[in-house]
Amino acid sequence: MLLLVALAAAAQDVTITNLKVASDNTITFDISWGNRAGVWNDTVWVFIDYFNMDKQQMWRLPISSATLTNASRAGARVRMIAGNNAGFYIEGNANGTSAFTASVSVTPVGDYPAGVLRPCVYVTDYPPTATYGDLSGSSVTVNLTGTAPYSVQYSDGTSATLTSSSVSITNGNGIKVFVDATGNEGKIDCGAFCNDPWITLAVGTVTWSGVNVDQPNQFAKQADMYTSFYQWNQIKAWPATGAISGSWPAANTSPTWTVNPCPSGWRLPTLAEFQALHDGSIPVGGTWVAAGVKNSVNGRYYGPNSATCNVLDRNMTGCIFLPAVGYRLDGTLSYQSDYGWYWSSTQANTTSSYRWEFYSGNSSLTYSHKSFGFSIRCVKQ
Repeated sequence: MLLLVALAAAAQDVTITNLKVASDNTITFDISWGNRAGVWNDTVWVFIDYFNMDKQQMWRLPISSATLTNASRAGARVRMIAGNNAGFYIEGNANGTSAFTASVSVTPVGDYPAGVLRPCVYVTDYPPTATYGDLSGSSVTVNLTGTAPYSVQYSDGTSATLTSSSVSITNGNGIKVFVDATGNEGKIDCGAFCNDPWITLAVGTVTWSGVNVDQPNQFAKQADMYTSFYQWNQIKAWPATGAISGSWPAANTSPTWTVNPCPSGWRLPTLAEFQALHDGSIPVGGTWVAAGVKNSVNGRYYGPNSATCNVLDRNMTGCIFLPAVGYRLDGTLSYQSDYGWYWSSTQANTTSSYRWEFYSGNSSLTYSHKSFGFSIRCVKQ
């Protein structure tokens, strides 16, 4: 499965906006720059990176084709880089004497799960070197597992021996493979990038994550997927689908959450915060959308733009999507795709706590016994 580290990065006064990925994984964005006199043929080089969650590596996205529309200058064109499919360049065709705007459509090589691919666009003013040019400001620090020293191969074909487990990957140049001192092929701990909430929604002073918690302290890989269940104040993640292994624990009757299943810097929302999310949506209570054109599973959009948002097209400004994951009780999975139940951090009484409930016809607050396994959606601390 694929997850991208960031939404966009730009260099040398070039701006990338309206970055989206369609359900067929076509990537579109708008590009613009000002007067750039002295840059040969007003050329901008474009590359796209993504973070491969299975390999836990940052990779360059191979590109099949790129097209230019709505260009502000006649004669502007896109040309693929000869000899590889790692990127392309845009010739503004005016030697930088005026501002330039255009829309770009990119078709990647390969088949990616719908709704998962998130592009990170880099631009540079110069033809690519071994590390694809000056991608200033685009670096990420990752941690290598295992025992130092490490023999590392980078995606640009170079190699190195590293004595520290902390590695800065610069210029979008990912690590293909590394071997630690014991001879074991290692993995990259992607740290904060494994916990990217993708998109957030501000409701007053409260910031909501755009995805559920899946494994403890880790956000899900996408917004529209079934995620793990959690009992009240218990850190054990119960699977979203299939049968469970082991016995279902008794309820924890603590009045508060003394464990936090959310990633660092995030927490469970209160009863009042759920109510504010509901009341602040347009229409009030959000919009139920069945699986299909907009999202991969049934669920409900919340936020001021809930009626027009679309997970698969990455049109998520002013909204978040909550999947209808169902619930577990005594290990049994119930009402998946029909209902969503989400824990709040607010207790109702010794044995029960408040939860958020929604289905196709309504959304509301009520409470349930603490032995239930519900979904988790986080807000920033």
